[in-house]
Amino acid sequence: MKERDEPLQPYPVEYRYEIHDGARDGYAPAKREIFDARAAARDWDLICGDVSSTEAAVRGVKEATMSDFPECLLIVTAEVDPAVEDEWNRWYDTVHLPDALKCPGVRRGRRYMSAGEISETVDGKTEKNARRIYTTVYELDHPGATATAEFQAMRGWYHFAPHVRSRTQVIVPAG
Repeated sequence: MKERDEPLQPYPVEYRYEIHDGARDGYAPAKREIFDARAAARDWDLICGDVSSTEAAVRGVKEATMSDFPECLLIVTAEVDPAVEDEWNRWYDTVHLPDALKCPGVRRGRRYMSAGEISETVDGKTEKNARRIYTTVYELDHPGATATAEFQAMRGWYHFAPHVRSRTQVIVPAG
């Protein structure tokens, strides 16, 4: 390994994550890790040779971890009538999400909700408003996971359908 012209400085990056792995692991506790660019640079040197700066080390680690991204996602977004929102959330968390995670080809999933204003641009015009949008991200083994009998049986909003505006899409890497 070539000696660096300058010593690497610590580049602390803190992040938290929570994983829900369905019936396999249940809820994993939130985990906190500290990213150390010096250690990353040593690892990167082993993989690709010299890294002459902290910034290059961080960039290299980010690029190396792109392969960690899932190959297939199911993204579901929903806006729910506030009159049924609490009941819908209880149903989604206790029935719908657990049922979806039991389906073959569904690896894991997690719900999110919007925070702050929603910004939408149509025909070059941007509007902002304060409505709430729920998003569930599922990791799938393959796009056909949504076509299984088990998945089709649990799919749908049931009695909430008149109160939900949603969008569902299977996503795969571009290019």
